[in-house]
Amino acid sequence: KLSFGIRPHYSRPNVMVTRSYQVMPDIINDSQFETDDFFNTNFLLEYRAIEKISFFADAGYFSINFSRALELKDSIWKMTSTEVLRYFQLDIGNKFYFLKSQKKLNFYLMGGFSNLYLKKSILNIDQEKKIVTDLFENKNILVKNFENDYSSKSLRNSYVVSILFGAGATYRINNFGVGFDLRTYISVNTLNDRTYRFKADRLIKEYSYIDSDTRLVKSDFSLVFTYLLYKVKKKPTKD
Repeated sequence: KLSFGIRPHYSRPNVMVTRSYQVMPDIINDSQFETDDFFNTNFLLEYRAIEKISFFADAGYFSINFSRALELKDSIWKMTSTEVLRYFQLDIGNKFYFLKSQKKLNFYLMGGFSNLYLKKSILNIDQEKKIVTDLFENKNILVKNFENDYSSKSLRNSYVVSILFGAGATYRINNFGVGFDLRTYISVNTLNDRTYRFKADRLIKEYSYIDSDTRLVKSDFSLVFTYLLYKVKKKPTKD
């Protein structure tokens, strides 16, 4: 009982700081990240093993765009970093249907794992700092420094696994199905590679940049369009 389809969805990712690291003392904010929402489409396969339980696989590309701004008191130092991480995403899991397959309208719960494989990681840094030129007259100059298109792939985990869970509904018209589901993802390991935190010497020395520990929490709001490669048996009627 195999079916295939597509899952266009709207994603709201959140990069959460679980442990903060800073080079500069007295940072004004707590190094929280701002992330961009996005639309994407995944391809899916589903195999209904028994009447109310199925196995599914869902694949596509996933991108996170996020930024943070750090600042010292009196604005003597500011740093803004923006980063783009691009992954191949593979979700695998089970769906637990409430009703039998003969029902046109059905509801389900889902659970499983999401596997993210890092393909590309680009970091941009903009830094401003005030350098005192005359201590007695309190004069200073503003120095700007920046780093563009830095490949930060070595600073990131190449594989990130998340727990996923959610719920949805589907309506069948002959062999076609249309529905929606809501999914939540919580990463088990960090986006950053902790073993490389202190190995980016140039970023630390020139920009006072160092990675904090971050995890991904994401919500997907999806439409689901499927085609069934099997014929649903009609419910026998009573004479």
